[in-house]
Amino acid sequence: MIYLDQLTYKRDLLNSFKEDHANGRSLKFAWQEIKSFFSINDEDATFVFTSSGAEAIAQVYWSVYNHEILPSGLNHMITSNLEEAPILMGLERYNKLGALVDVADSMGRACLTREALEPYFTPYTKFVSISAVSVQTGARHDLESISQLCKEKGVLLHIDMSDLVGYKPIDFHKLQADYITVDGARFGAVEGTGVLLAKKERKIEPLILDYMGQKGYRGGALDEKKIIDFSLALSVMLEKAEKYLIHLPLLQKFFEESCVKEVPGCSLPFKGINRVAHVSAIQIEGAFNELLIFYLRERGVHVHLGGGMLQQTGGLFEKVGVEPFKTSEILSFAWSIDMDRQTIHQAVQVIKEEVKRVLAVKSGEGSTW
Repeated sequence: MIYLDQLTYKRDLLNSFKEDHANGRSLKFAWQEIKSFFSINDEDATFVFTSSGAEAIAQVYWSVYNHEILPSGLNHMITSNLEEAPILMGLERYNKLGALVDVADSMGRACLTREALEPYFTPYTKFVSISAVSVQTGARHDLESISQLCKEKGVLLHIDMSDLVGYKPIDFHKLQADYITVDGARFGAVEGTGVLLAKKERKIEPLILDYMGQKGYRGGALDEKKIIDFSLALSVMLEKAEKYLIHLPLLQKFFEESCVKEVPGCSLPFKGINRVAHVSAIQIEGAFNELLIFYLRERGVHVHLGGGMLQQTGGLFEKVGVEPFKTSEILSFAWSIDMDRQTIHQAVQVIKEEVKRVLAVKSGEGSTW
């Protein structure tokens, strides 16, 4: 099997947990290591360990609504049309609670910019929520200019950092965000882990009430095993930082150049933008992506079409400037840091063969089976 749908990086939780205890890792050490990774301490930031990135995002919204929007009367919230379900669906419910939520158009760009967001600001704008990366195109959003815009306007900013965490420490304070969230499964921790970080002056409202757990920020028992695994995942990814910074960009280049050279009608619609190194989207003229994915899976090559927590790829690609009738020709590939050049080469050969099969079916010269 070749997995080119790796938006999460899988590890063996049980083995890593045993290995951790063998190395003397404790819950206290895990807490310290996680906080150190984000350059925070108990005096300058609030830290909450959650059951997922989606829960962390939901808790940010509940906190902003109760402690910022209701007291101030400023009820305008902004996100973008490039976001995933936890952000888009999470904010939508606040329309029913008296807030006004705007979904900003990215102006046909894969990368979200200040220029796209600024026209949506009003005197009543209180909160902006975005992700750091659009995972299906790999585009890195312009966080520096967006955070500067929010600072100038006195607007609170939330950034979901799930797809930029793991390869180097993140200084929470340098991001100039009021809140950040992370889904652990996106960088190698076990599923069911997430974190919320907030500036100390921002009040956090618990979603789960009992006022005993995590200083009252989240009720319920802490899962020690998952906290330790989360810290271990950070350590493992930091150990592979050089591999990410050097190996994955070369692998991405090899994959894309091989596809363009060997796959009929292949092009790279997002090549010119600032992207992460583990995602590539390719467009194959005349090849219907759903049929191609079916054929690829028959051959053991796994690719995704969005859905679930992600937007459907066709709808997303149309939003970033792809002609509607061309969106069904694009596939998004993602791989883990453990992918190698030989496996990528094998995948490209399979893609080439199955594209020819799809094109033959389209021309009436082949069979779908």
